[in-house]
Order: sequence, then structure tokens, then C-alpha cells
Amino acid sequence: MVVAEALPSVTSGLNRGREPPLVVRARGLSSKCGKHWALRDVTVDVPAGLTGLRDDTGSGGSAFIGLCAGVLAPTSGDLTVLGIDVRTSPYLLRSRVGYVPSRDCLPRSIAAVDFVAHMARLSGVPASRARDRAVDVLGMFGLREVGLRAMGGYSTGQRQRVKLAQAVAHAPRAVFLDQPLTGLDAAARRDVLTLLRQLSESLGISVVLTSEESADLEATVDRVISLRDGEPQAESGGERLDRGHQVIVHVRGPIDDLVLHLRQAGLDASREQPEASGLILVSAPDDRSLDVLRDAISATGASLVSLDRLAVDGHGHD
Repeated sequence: MVVAEALPSVTSGLNRGREPPLVVRARGLSSKCGKHWALRDVTVDVPAGLTGLRDDTGSGGSAFIGLCAGVLAPTSGDLTVLGIDVRTSPYLLRSRVGYVPSRDCLPRSIAAVDFVAHMARLSGVPASRARDRAVDVLGMFGLREVGLRAMGGYSTGQRQRVKLAQAVAHAPRAVFLDQPLTGLDAAARRDVLTLLRQLSESLGISVVLTSEESADLEATVDRVISLRDGEPQAESGGERLDRGHQVIVHVRGPIDDLVLHLRQAGLDASREQPEASGLILVSAPDDRSLDVLRDAISATGASLVSLDRLAVDGHGHD
């Protein structure tokens, strides 16, 4: 499904030519909950596009998403989102961004169309248009028929799609998603990531998401920012592959089993010397390669440390 064709009412609400150069600009940003610092002195720029925050437990990714969406207030430092100061213009901010929380917070007794229409109104969509907008956006996420039923009977994947739908129903300029892949199987994760890519490329909505699924991030986003103990680490470009590339994968765990699994799936995979390095070289002849790699890592119980792409001419990293 092409998102721009499926959701004309949202597409018409966007102003593509005026996307600011930075979606997020943080300077010395800190967030404290009780005695715990969720973020400490973070300085980072997030440009337009699709950005992943590699979010290991306690790294501060959820706090960063909450601050950018305006649901948390900074303890100290400066933060602007889409050029909006989150401290001085919280209502303007919430009309321009969408937010998907990690927790399952959907009311079970309410139909999705009513819930999404209500959230659209809270974000500034006129009451006369809110329900039509809800129907359109639920259709975009494949929920047009089930949207009339109470959400208590929805699957995990359907409930996650409703959360995505309410986040974009008011045609935001950016959406911030906290762990949108949690609880989803491999096929459902691919579906959600495809939708996020379409939001970014077809509608011009910038997307920032946290995930513990490193391979999913590397396969989909334009760039990855790592937070460790609430502080930003090195930033890397996304690893979405063009045809004819290879990837160097650093993993921990049953490496030989992973190599065998990849070969059985039709990929050319081999361990790099020295074998103790935990590095595997994998050919990527087509766009399905990273999907296969991600599923193989999950199936064998290996743990992804990093993933880098190599040009086929052997001249090193892109």
C-alpha cells in the first residue's frame, strides 16, 4: 500500500517544502526522576528523516522520546523540536508532533475509530473532520474494517497500529515512537517498519523511534544514535542496503550456528579472522538480505553488537 495515496487528507495537511533542517536540537539536556538521571547533559542534533535510537535498558531513549513529544519536562538544558521551544510552547509542540508510548494504554471498551477521532481533536483537528480523518488513517494502517470494533479484542499488532494511527491523525511534522516493535513477531515488525519508512518518504513526516532490536534499526533507518547511561554515543548512518553490498556483522553467542543458518537461507556468510573477533561477513545481493539476517540472529539466540556495510569494491566502509 502506498501511504500517500491511502491517506490524502493527511497528505494535504503537510507542507513539505518547509521541513526544518533539524527536527531535534538538544543542548545540555538532562532529565531526572527522583534520584535517578534518565538523561544527563545530552547534546545532539536529529535531522529530518527516519532516525533510530538504539535503546538498551536504562539508556535514556524513552526519556528522550518523552521530552521531544512534550509529555516530560526537561530538568535542565535546552530542547527545541521543529524549531519549537518545548518549555515555552508546549501546546504548539503537541499540535505539530505525534507520540507513541511504549505501554499498552488503549481503552479496551472503545472502538478504534472513536479513539483516534478523539485524539485527533485533542491535537487540533476540528470536530467536523476528526472522524473522517480517523477512518482515513485507520485505513492506511489496514484497520478500516476492525476499526468499528472495541479494541479489547485486538491482537498486539493491531493495537500497535492503532497507536501509530492516533499519532499521525492530525498530520504532524514529526512522530516520536517509544519501542513500537515490542511484542511483535518478525512479520509484524517488518510491516510496522515498512509503514514508518513510507511515512518518512511518502508523507515527509520525520520519524524518531527507540528500539532494542538493533538489526531492525540498522535495516530501516537513515541513521542510528546510541545512548548509553543517558549520554549520547557515536552516531552512525543507517544500514539500509543497496543491491550489491556486503555487511560486517559483530555478534555474540552461537556464531557458527548463525553462519550455518544464513547459508541455509541462501546467503553467503563466513567468519572473519581471527575467529575470536565475533565478526561475520555476509553478502547482501538484494533487499531481503537484512530481513533474513535479522530473523537468523533471533532464531539462533545470538546478540547483535554492530553492523557495518562495505562497498563491493572492497575499499572499506561507505
